[in-house]
Amino acid sequence: MSILALLQGTAFAYVPSVQVFMGKCSTNISADVPEEEYYGRLALMQGCLMASSLVPMLIGFTGVVGVLTKFIGPLTVSPLMLLLAFSQVDTMVTKISMHWVAIIQAVTLFITILYLADVLVPLPGIKYGKLHWYRTNLFGQYPYLIAIAISWAFCLILTVCNLVEPGGPARVDIPHKVEAIRNAAWIAVPYPGNLFIAFLLSAMTSVFESVGDYHAAARMSLERAPPSHAINRGILAEGMGSFISGLLGPAVGMTTHTENIGVIGVTRVASRWTMVVAGVLLIVLGVCTKIGAILSTVPDPLVGGILASSMAMVVGVAVSNLQT
Repeated sequence: MSILALLQGTAFAYVPSVQVFMGKCSTNISADVPEEEYYGRLALMQGCLMASSLVPMLIGFTGVVGVLTKFIGPLTVSPLMLLLAFSQVDTMVTKISMHWVAIIQAVTLFITILYLADVLVPLPGIKYGKLHWYRTNLFGQYPYLIAIAISWAFCLILTVCNLVEPGGPARVDIPHKVEAIRNAAWIAVPYPGNLFIAFLLSAMTSVFESVGDYHAAARMSLERAPPSHAINRGILAEGMGSFISGLLGPAVGMTTHTENIGVIGVTRVASRWTMVVAGVLLIVLGVCTKIGAILSTVPDPLVGGILASSMAMVVGVAVSNLQT
């Protein structure tokens, strides 16, 4: 909608509101709560999210954001991006410090980006009904995926050989994650179905975050600054995404993923079709819950490592944005 290669997903801005609401609950995670009790609470959160998402939709539809962007310059966008990156520092440090396997992932990622990005890897393909070999810079296009795959496989070896303590953060067989895989359905379609002010504030925060992301993504993609009508469409799409999110079940809104900007800088891939394919893949994973449960076995230290490298790229973009 914004004519930029950006991916939308869960917005961190909504998490504090949900945490405050959860803080009112006196039970713990192991308590037995009747279904009608927590389904009613979930329905309340869903309704508040759907109502609050109407505001960004209205802002995008009327073009208010496009008018405001005329007064938003680098001095406004850069501090906002820095705050977004710095807000993830605690999460990154906590996850990375869980186990030294995060170092393996970081080293793998740096080697892939710095030394293997221009290496052409032969891959088989079919052309005119015959087998042909194509050379492509596989490492340069998929550095994060390769680093995750290698470090994940390394954690699997540590788990199989029992080289880490039972229940350790580097293991891929943590009981509650294995239980989630066992209980997850192969195909599952989400069901439709006093937090309005909190979610409204989160929605407005997400709007201004997205405006900064649009400008940063345009700069990273070597494109001109997005026009006001493109920003209006992007905010409208985010509001619609949050509304659908509330309709299908999750009580967390949608926003543009800032980490995606860092991926564009590393891979040098700024094609919108790439994001279309990624979006379709996420929809498939959302329906095939078994696959999503398997992906949840990625150890937390690896998640922290990828988040740290992505946020470092975002900080670089924010600082370079001050040059304009």
